[in-house]
Order: sequence, then structure tokens, then C-alpha cells
Amino acid sequence: MKKIFLTLTAVLIAGIFAGCASTKNNTSANTNVYESTDTSTSYPQETEIVYAGTETKELCNITINGITYEKTGEVLIRPLGEFVGTVNKQLHPFEKGKIVTMNPYIMNKYEVTQEFYAAVMKDQKVVIDGKTYILNSDPSCCKNSNGYHILAEGEIEKYRPVERVTICDAMYFCNILSEKTGLSKAYNIIIKQIEDGHITDANITLIKDSNGYRLPTHAEWEFAARGGDPTKEDWNYRYSGSKEIDDVAWYYYNTCNNGITASAEPVPGNAGFGAHEVGMKKANRIGLFDMNGNVSEFDADYEFLGGGWFDTIDRCETTTTCHFSNAKRGKEGDIGFRLVRSVQ
Repeated sequence: MKKIFLTLTAVLIAGIFAGCASTKNNTSANTNVYESTDTSTSYPQETEIVYAGTETKELCNITINGITYEKTGEVLIRPLGEFVGTVNKQLHPFEKGKIVTMNPYIMNKYEVTQEFYAAVMKDQKVVIDGKTYILNSDPSCCKNSNGYHILAEGEIEKYRPVERVTICDAMYFCNILSEKTGLSKAYNIIIKQIEDGHITDANITLIKDSNGYRLPTHAEWEFAARGGDPTKEDWNYRYSGSKEIDDVAWYYYNTCNNGITASAEPVPGNAGFGAHEVGMKKANRIGLFDMNGNVSEFDADYEFLGGGWFDTIDRCETTTTCHFSNAKRGKEGDIGFRLVRSVQ
């Protein structure tokens, strides 16, 4: 499954994503940042497994130094009991025939916004071998100012999702946010390389029993995207919260057409060509926005999930998994991230 760019030339794409070029593939990455502990699996015997349901609760926006940031609300997701996987993919967390038990967790309702990323990452400095580097707190290329990614009418630019970050940037952001909100860090991070204000190489391990912010595992992300309950109809929807992509996602053929699929390709410089303000589409049943489209989202296993505004429809399916050919260095103008934290 590849993106269809059709009449867009390589020169135009290079201009749109200047400094963002990387190779994406539709297969699962082999390198894990840590061993996933959010689920346990086994194979069912003759006894029928009946899932008991999922409890959810909406939580408040995040406050840092007395400032409460919009579009940072969270949802507590508490799975009850175990269920049998139904996905026909080997090594998938919900592989067909496996018994799955999920631990509770808290997930952000929205993708991390440009405003929130800048607030957390402001004045972040890293010293490597005696040399001081300042990390880029405003990396996004989806901005009116570049002339390509014009904001859609009625939207607010600071609430566009942050993009053009590496997965190492995202994990570092999680640690700084945890510090600023009084939580314990989720990662041990030894930074090895900085390029153009981005962390492009680091040794990263998960800290056991941390309550701090981190990236979701594949299982956590997909469980939430599918509505958090395998007994409900929406669990099997193609998209998070709907059978129809236009209800819930910004993607290549609706991004410049007020969210309605068009036959014509989008035109750079037209309103809507780029990421959109988070939360403008319909939420899924447990209150999560933009789980498909807008920007793809990093998970803890160096994958990215859900598809983005520059992806075609097949890349935006909830069960589609992609990765960079160079996981730690990769960054693009349609890939961002969403936060989770463990429930102690």
C-alpha cells in the first residue's frame, strides 16, 4: 500500500516537506524501544471467553505552571476481563485466537498540538561531549507562513498537531512533561546525537512502574482506536468510530475539500492543505479524536499508526501499521504523536 501522489512532482513534494524526507513502509518494525507489558496473551482452550466490558472516564486538560492548555484532555481506559483476538495478522497484539488481557491506562483525547509541544520544549538544552544543543520547540512545517500548508477556514493554527518530530523527540517530550506535571519519568534516555535541533539517536528504555507520560504501545493505541470494547459493533469498523472515513479523518482526498472526499487531488497553497486543528472531526465512542488521519501517530515500537492528511484511504485504516526505514531519525510533516500514561 503506497501513497498515491499522481500529478504531484518530486520537486513539489520536496518543497512541501523540506527537511522531512524519509522512507515509509507498510510493515511492522523489528526494533522495540522496550518489551511491551500492557497486555498478556495465551491461546484459548474449550471454555468460552466473554468480555466483561470497559470503563472509561474523561479527565481534565493538563496544567503546567498555572497555565491550563486546551486540547490536552485525557480519557481513563479500564478494560475489564479478557477477550479473544480476531485480527488475521501474525504477531499482531490482537492476533486471531489469542486470549488478551489489557492493563488500565490514560490516553490523551487529542494529538499533541503545536502550542503544547512548544510550551513543554521551550529552552530545552542538551549537552553531548561538552557541546550544548538547543532542541527545536517549533518544528512543524504545517504553517500558514510557509505558503504551502494554509490553514482551513475557521481553524486555529496553534491547535494543529505537532509534526516533523523524531520518535526520540517525542519520548524526550514525554519525560519533560512528566517533570513539569509532577509525575515520574517514563524513560531512561541517553542522547547520542542531535541534528538540526532534533534527537536522531539515543539509547532509550522504559522505566518500570513509572506513572509518567509515554508513547502508547501498539495494543493500547489500537484498543482505544477501536472503541475499547471487542463486544461492540464499532470494534470492527474500518475507522475509529465510523465506517466512513469522512466522519472521523482528514486524509489526502478530503483535506482541501472541507473534509468531504473529492475526486481531484489537493493543491498546495489551497486552504486545508496540511494538518488540521485537532478535534474538528467526530470522536470515537470513548471520546478520542483523530485516531485516523490528520497526522499518523508514533507508538512505542517505532511504528506509526492511523494514517495522516497526506495519506490515501488504505493507509488510514485502524489496523494498518507503518514504519520508517530508519526509525530513530525519521520525521515527516504528517507524523506526530499522542500521549498515554499508566494507571498505578
